[in-house]
Amino acid sequence: MPKDHKEDFPQEVQRLEETKDYLEQTIGTLLNSREKFKEEIKDAYLHLDFLDSSLSYSSIMLNSKMLDELEKNFALLMKSRQKPYFARMDLKQKGKEQTEAFYIGKVSLFDETMDTPLVVDWRAPIASVYYDGRLGETSYKASGGTYAIDLYKKRQYTIEEGNLQEYMDVDISTSDAFLQASLENHAGEKLKDIVSTIQEEQNTIIRADITKPLIIQGVAGSGKTTIALHRIAYLIYTYSDTFVPEDFMIIAPNHLFLDYISGVLPELGAERVHQTTYIDLMFSILGKKHRLTDSNEKLRFLVKNDPAGDLASAKKSMQEAAAFKNSMDMKKLLDLYIQQLKDTLLPEEDFCIGDKVLLTRQSIHQMVHEDFSYLPLYKRIDRLKKMLSKEAKNVSKKILASLEHEYDVLLDRIRSQEEPSDQRTDKLVSLMNERDEKLEALKKEVRNVANHYIKKIPKDTLLNLYQSLFSQKLLWEKATTFSTPETLGSLLEESNLIFASNKLELEDLAPMAYLHYQLFGLKEDLDIKYAVIDEAQDFSDFQFHVLREVLGTDQFTILGDLSQGIHMYRSITDWSYLQHHVFQDPANYLTLEQSYRTTIEIMNMANWVLSQSATEHLLKAKPVVRHGQEPTIKGFQETSQVIHAIHEQVKSLKEASFTTIAIITKSQEEATNLHKKLVKKTDLKPVLVTEKTLHFDHSIFVIPAHLSKGLEFDAVIITTLEDRFTLEALDAKLLYVAMTRALHRLSFFYTEGTLDYSIDSYHPKELL
Repeated sequence: MPKDHKEDFPQEVQRLEETKDYLEQTIGTLLNSREKFKEEIKDAYLHLDFLDSSLSYSSIMLNSKMLDELEKNFALLMKSRQKPYFARMDLKQKGKEQTEAFYIGKVSLFDETMDTPLVVDWRAPIASVYYDGRLGETSYKASGGTYAIDLYKKRQYTIEEGNLQEYMDVDISTSDAFLQASLENHAGEKLKDIVSTIQEEQNTIIRADITKPLIIQGVAGSGKTTIALHRIAYLIYTYSDTFVPEDFMIIAPNHLFLDYISGVLPELGAERVHQTTYIDLMFSILGKKHRLTDSNEKLRFLVKNDPAGDLASAKKSMQEAAAFKNSMDMKKLLDLYIQQLKDTLLPEEDFCIGDKVLLTRQSIHQMVHEDFSYLPLYKRIDRLKKMLSKEAKNVSKKILASLEHEYDVLLDRIRSQEEPSDQRTDKLVSLMNERDEKLEALKKEVRNVANHYIKKIPKDTLLNLYQSLFSQKLLWEKATTFSTPETLGSLLEESNLIFASNKLELEDLAPMAYLHYQLFGLKEDLDIKYAVIDEAQDFSDFQFHVLREVLGTDQFTILGDLSQGIHMYRSITDWSYLQHHVFQDPANYLTLEQSYRTTIEIMNMANWVLSQSATEHLLKAKPVVRHGQEPTIKGFQETSQVIHAIHEQVKSLKEASFTTIAIITKSQEEATNLHKKLVKKTDLKPVLVTEKTLHFDHSIFVIPAHLSKGLEFDAVIITTLEDRFTLEALDAKLLYVAMTRALHRLSFFYTEGTLDYSIDSYHPKELL
């Protein structure tokens, strides 16, 4: 323990014990209140008078609300029992003489006998001083005002199992020490919160303006995912009058990723936030799950070894077709198709009962295309049917009355002009029967006239309508004004082959969701006010547009890294269109350049890999000042030698107490092949990660690079047996993704001829 801490240590231990004792008292009080509220709710139900229930109902609602408010903080208080705070700051507010000490934790704790809170929530406005403020004069914003203060001390604590182990007073010159100690820790099976080590640039994003969409370009290891989750927790706390956790949605790349982040939100008191993948969200919007082709099939084809260039043309066609289907040009084509459906929707005839015209076709067209234009197309038909039924019902009364009057005149004429006789009686009976038949027929026609008219309007399933688009030759000819005939021809051929197998592809989901939104509308229960999209570099501008339309909000936080855009053949290549054209107002754009995950040695080599390909324009990561071993790179003649090297390296890493080790390959096929060899030839028991993997709960993994995005491991061993890493941009990004998963150690074992990068030309000292 540093000497300058010794004299304060007993007081800090006493403060911690007092806080823990008060926390236990608070929890006890809350437990009693919880039981009291439950009993009062139960009693109110028992005495509920359904004829006059206003008082009992009010009691139920009041106690339920109080119980709900109690439960919000109860879970966080329980989790804070062993570590009620992680930091302290001493400051003096302008106009006050006394210096105040604020202890910062995950949840506020108030003691009515104290002038300042016992613990301040990390999300409170004043807590921003701890993350952003330098010692000396500074300020913070709250309730629309700016408050000047003098900051005298920033102290960070190490508390384990309720016991104070250490603390450190920090300023601009020493604040990295606590962060570095945190970064030296090993990776776990789940992502962890970072409330005690949030950095200034991260805090800026967490507390960024809520009124505008937010785009974050963050390098690998900058904490994008963690920041996104902390931003949600911050917004729920700060705007509690506007938002509840259920108003938020996280859109993640896959279920493995969701499992990886599953532990953070409960720790931050935001466990009820909706969490989904893009595919699951699209299925929810479409109201049906569809069979999809393997979403990474194109990626596997594009990274396939092709030394002779035989696949170059096919790869180019595939990329252009996939890009078009997920582009704003596809939206233009869909809009043309929707207009065609509108133009041919209504029958070219009047709405009649018998010979009487109730509504002309012109007035019906105006009603549908102008008066109901705020509705999705087929919901307008539902509204039209109601209007036609109402009109028929109103007019039918007059028609029926007129018909009856006509027959009454005829009957009266016979009665007045003819003497009573059997013949007159037969005439009267015949005429009355004729009248009754016509009246009944007319009533039946009135009942069904709207249905008969509506049945003339074509209506089909979304799937049939979407697939029908790909047989509309005239439309696709029009599309040649914004794409090439070759690209469109390739797209049509590939799509129709997929449709013939009763499947769709990932790229079909956004166009189908857009079509569904325009034609049928959405389910009422999709009520999201704020969306967070992670790994957003793999989305296209059209996908962002569709998400904005179907979610009905401009409140987004969008995070990604273009350097990791391994699906760039169908996704964005920059953020400019999204920033300026998708939302009602331009989005705020911020960058995260600092990488906190890996060491300088690993990040320098990863940046060098990007520099060897056509990716020079991409934002390069700046690692924190944390050194480690240089990456180990070895080439071998035989596959068996690679397997042996992996086995020895894993043993060495386990002996060094590294808990999570990823063996990363270029493709899923290579991962499967490598996994089989490791299981057969070694005593390692690695887990093979595939698209179907749902849980992240082992220590040694064999995983393809594209599935490792967003994850991190203590050590990474990149391996190529037959796959080859070329200097192409896609290969460079896959290799960059794999390299930047490592926290502490990186190795690369490859068979000769599978690595196009000239390692001999890599000079790490030149990059420092």
